[in-house]
Amino acid sequence: MARLNLTPALCRLPSNTGTHQHGLGQKAGRRSEPAFYLRTEPIWRNFPAPNMRIHSPQISKMVMKIARLRRVVLLLMALTGMTAQAEVQSVFVQSRLDYNAILITEVDVVFVYNDSILENFPTTKTEWYANKRSFLESAGDNIDLVSIFVPQGFDSEMASLPQRRGQAIKVFVFGQHDSSTRPPIEITDFGNVLVEIDQFGILVSQRS
Repeated sequence: MARLNLTPALCRLPSNTGTHQHGLGQKAGRRSEPAFYLRTEPIWRNFPAPNMRIHSPQISKMVMKIARLRRVVLLLMALTGMTAQAEVQSVFVQSRLDYNAILITEVDVVFVYNDSILENFPTTKTEWYANKRSFLESAGDNIDLVSIFVPQGFDSEMASLPQRRGQAIKVFVFGQHDSSTRPPIEITDFGNVLVEIDQFGILVSQRS
């Protein structure tokens, strides 16, 4: 069986036999020089060259689309609060009242796990305590409530928090003896929370 030898880099084409070949031949009866030399060495042997860059419009467009999609997803996550998770690890409640002060109150720590709850969430202390029972029933598993009862002579207490507290999107504190128009105090970004009780209401800060 004959083998095709690709070793020579160039081969000479035969002279024209009198017919036109792709417009490169000569008329019959005249000897002509070869129209061209055919390179038989595979052209992909040294492809691509070290300094060659391959530009693909389709790949460039795809990369741009992915980048735009990533920006859109991050924006939606920021707007919907998907990236916001509670950092609350502990809540310590301490009284600054005189032991003989006649004051019985409570402190409520509310963990919210669903954005839909925030739409109708109480905006004042009075609204919260007046509708707390019905609100909790309608919220179901989308809320966890931790209540700390503060009787006369109360000193301090470390609240027992829910295990899933890290999944909460918002955490609020209400003080029962705060002013009627006092809004809920957000502690979502607090790690260790200190709630201090005095005769005027509650003071909330980060505990070192």
